[in-house]
Amino acid sequence: MRDVPTRGQSSPLGVILLLGIVLTGAVGIVAFGGDAVREGQSRSTTGQATQGMTQLDARAAQVALGDSESQAVRLGGDGGSYRVAPEVGRVRLVHENWNGTNCGGCDAYAGFDNTTDDGNTTILYNETLGAVVYEDGDTEVAYQGGGVWRSSADDGVTMVSSPEFHYRDATLTFPLVRVDGSGGAGGRATARVSRVETAREVYPNATETYPDGETGLDNPVQLGNVSVEVTSDYCEGWRSYLEERTEGTVSDCVDGTATADIVALGVQGEFDVIGGERLPVRGQEDGHTLEELDLEFRGDSASDFNNFGWSLAGESGDRRLEVYVEKRGGGTSCGDPVRTVLYYSDTDGDSYHTWVLDENHGDDPYTITCPDGDEQLNVDLLNDSRSFEYTDASTHGNDDLLRFDDYDDGSFNGSEELAGHTADPGTTNSTGDRESAELVVQHHFTLLDDTEMSLSERQQGNAGLTDDSSGTIVYEGDGSAVTYLHVTENRVTVELS
Repeated sequence: MRDVPTRGQSSPLGVILLLGIVLTGAVGIVAFGGDAVREGQSRSTTGQATQGMTQLDARAAQVALGDSESQAVRLGGDGGSYRVAPEVGRVRLVHENWNGTNCGGCDAYAGFDNTTDDGNTTILYNETLGAVVYEDGDTEVAYQGGGVWRSSADDGVTMVSSPEFHYRDATLTFPLVRVDGSGGAGGRATARVSRVETAREVYPNATETYPDGETGLDNPVQLGNVSVEVTSDYCEGWRSYLEERTEGTVSDCVDGTATADIVALGVQGEFDVIGGERLPVRGQEDGHTLEELDLEFRGDSASDFNNFGWSLAGESGDRRLEVYVEKRGGGTSCGDPVRTVLYYSDTDGDSYHTWVLDENHGDDPYTITCPDGDEQLNVDLLNDSRSFEYTDASTHGNDDLLRFDDYDDGSFNGSEELAGHTADPGTTNSTGDRESAELVVQHHFTLLDDTEMSLSERQQGNAGLTDDSSGTIVYEGDGSAVTYLHVTENRVTVELS
């Protein structure tokens, strides 16, 4: 007869089932808890390594930039390993079209092939970066290029601390930090950082020249494009940082390389006004950022400015701009006024706008002076006390522009609105209206965008300009332009133990 459990007693089968449930739950808790513990330990270990690398970054900067001869840093992270990798990563600094002889029409300067060092493109710098790397499974934390980078399968590449790369007000400052050394260590390690070289000049560099053997690596940078190329296992982090810090064109990572292209503004300061020269003007802000445009002409013979003509002209797409200065006729020049014309077309010459300043139009024309018995002509094109008159220049005497001699092919537009820039008055000017020379010249130069302007000259007989003749141009550039480069190489050795 089968025993029937009385109240308060447990069935053997129920006990077995209950024990199975308890054991299964216990195993699950242990397994889940073990994974959580291991994940927590990994996060803790990686966090310790990241903190240690950040300290290494700070100490290495002191050594690399000359504040200390050596530093020692204790690195945490029990579960992973450290190694010094002097061969990983690379930085190239490339200057394309540095001499302005390969501008391809000069309307566009981007998209160049900077893989070679030739007459137009020169590689200013090309060296490895090196790194100190911590590895734990699929997670890496690395000190490279003066910054700390973290890489994992789940989160990709992120920047922990920024490298020594700064871009502000068209000035690029890049104290490159290179890592050499050897050794590796598992778990906790000590890194000793020693100085090898501090602030070796890369650019500017008084002892080096461009490929012509004459042009120095000097500031301001005046022609072409400058690119910064970083090849790294942490390319995405570098790319994001370059994109954040510059307004130039930053490429996606291709074969582990991110490239930031920054245009050189063009000539800043003094330039040669002799006919046949060129004047690159690039990267102006969307406003009236032309600060100075002065012309100083000196004659070289008795006839000096007889029938003198001079032109500064450029074009970008359908837009054309020419500033033309002329002395009409011969005879005595001292005290004679000259005629100044600003010509602008945005229809490739089909229609045009002209502003004139001479003895009959505008206020206070430029005049030839003879302070020491020699004739000279000073033209300050941004003089706000002088004014141009909006009028058809082709109906007022000599209409021969030196570059865009196409009055007969186009029609004068009876009005022009000075609008589109923050400094514009937003007024519409008709024939006979006058505006300051400063406003007229600044407005139209900004409209032209990037261009390479040509200088033309006309003289009568043996007349010509002396070498004392010159011009001066100064303007602000936008965030995609560079005027000054300050690049140095700083090397450290890291030994792990």
